[in-house]
Amino acid sequence: VFTIGDVALFGFSVGLHSMVLASDFSTSPFLYVHYANTTTTSKIVRYEYDALNNTLINPTIILGNIGAGVSHNGSRMVILGDKLFISLGDTYNTPAVAQNLTSINGKMLRMNLDGSIPADNPIPGSYVYSLGHRNPQGLCYANGKMYSSEHGTGSNDEINIIEPNRNYGWPTVE
Repeated sequence: VFTIGDVALFGFSVGLHSMVLASDFSTSPFLYVHYANTTTTSKIVRYEYDALNNTLINPTIILGNIGAGVSHNGSRMVILGDKLFISLGDTYNTPAVAQNLTSINGKMLRMNLDGSIPADNPIPGSYVYSLGHRNPQGLCYANGKMYSSEHGTGSNDEINIIEPNRNYGWPTVE
C-alpha cells in the first residue's frame, strides 16, 4: 500500500515501531505510525488512507524529535476516544531518562489526536501520563483499564496496569 521513505534502520530493534488505526476508521480514515527517522530520533506521523487509490496521503507529524536508540524504543499505541496513548522506552543507553520529567522517553504519553497536550493530563503542559518505564512493547485497553507489557533486563518482564501520574520505578525498580 505504501512505503515510508524516511524510516531509519540501525541498531538491533529500530525502524517502524508501531501503528494504530483511528477508532472510527470507516469515517475518519487515519493511521498513526511511530518510527525512527534518524539514528537518534523518531516521530509519530498521521496519514490519511486514500481508499480510491489504495495508498496513504497527507502525512502530518503529530510529535517529532522523540529520542531514539539502538533498542528500548518501546512503542505501542492505543486510541481511546479522542486521545492517543504511546509507550516509549528508555533508548537503551540512557535508563535514567525514565525518571527525568524533562524527557518523554521511558514514559507513557497521552495526547490529543492532533498531537497537542490534553488540558487534563496529570502534569499540566506535559505529555507524560506515567513514568519509570524501561521498554514497554505491549499496550491494550480492556475492562476499563490500560495494560502494558514491559521487558525486564534478563527476566522479570512485567504486566502493568497503567495509571495516571504513577511511577513504575525503572531503573531502580524492576
